[in-house]
Amino acid sequence: MPGDALRIVEAGYCAEADEEAWIAGILDAVEPFAVRGGALAAYRLRFESSDSFAVTSLVVRGDRGLLPPVTAGTLNALPPPLLRATHPPSPRLLSSRKDLGRLLAGGGSSPAAVDALLGGPLPFMETAICGDRSDVLALVLCAPDPAARAAVRGRHLLERVIAHLGAAVRLRSTVDRDDVDAWLTPSGCVLDARGPASPREERESLAWAVQQAERARGSLRRSAPEEALEIWRGLVLARWSIVDTVERDGRRLLLARRNEPDVPRRGSLSGMERTVAFFAANAHSHKQMAYALGISPSLVGRHLRSAMLKLGVRSRAELTRVYGEAAA
Repeated sequence: MPGDALRIVEAGYCAEADEEAWIAGILDAVEPFAVRGGALAAYRLRFESSDSFAVTSLVVRGDRGLLPPVTAGTLNALPPPLLRATHPPSPRLLSSRKDLGRLLAGGGSSPAAVDALLGGPLPFMETAICGDRSDVLALVLCAPDPAARAAVRGRHLLERVIAHLGAAVRLRSTVDRDDVDAWLTPSGCVLDARGPASPREERESLAWAVQQAERARGSLRRSAPEEALEIWRGLVLARWSIVDTVERDGRRLLLARRNEPDVPRRGSLSGMERTVAFFAANAHSHKQMAYALGISPSLVGRHLRSAMLKLGVRSRAELTRVYGEAAA
């Protein structure tokens, strides 16, 4: 195993670090998955309104010459619609020029404009977009040539990691909010639960999620790293993230903090239907949604069918068109 994918997740949930140290910590954890001789970059992007954005804390490692489209100046020079087109509003792993060109074309750019913007052939890149409609962390792994694609290690693990990093970006955006609904011990014992976490089913789900996350972070991360990442899901019941805290007496507790994905309201859809429909409209598979939201694939399917019925659509293509209007 060339790297510890759970280390990236833990770095993402490190709330104590300031923004630049937080991004640097994530890059430190990502580096073992990168190609030797390549480059890494990360930046935070905040959309302040439909025509205003800010690029903050750009950090680059390795050969900066491999990253011509990833500089603060280039990013800040992009028109907001194009920037939105290249930064999807839900966690996504993109590959090189093909995916970037498709997104730019979807944002209304002509093929000639896409070629001009991308500036000729690009080196092989994997770009992880982590976050939501208003707050994004972008990670770029770049290799010297397209033949290095097979050498980018653990791509399937990174697809799961970005679900956690998307949740971590939202947590940092709401760090001053009192969104704690439950307090649990590392063994999964619920010490207190309130509001939406108080029903028995929710308490049991939170307890199970804590136990699984603790298993993942134990010996399983070395003996079965893929299984460890599989059992530590992105959210619990599409509502909560589990984060660590230390009490004054030195006791370690885990908190269930509300951290729902930022999705637009749409008609009479319930919260879960709205979230599943939005993720589906943004090209996520049932399996990806189940992992990111911490629910079963069957529950994903049930909510998606219900949402599509309420919206009067019969296919994913129609859902993308209808829901895309609300996502714009």
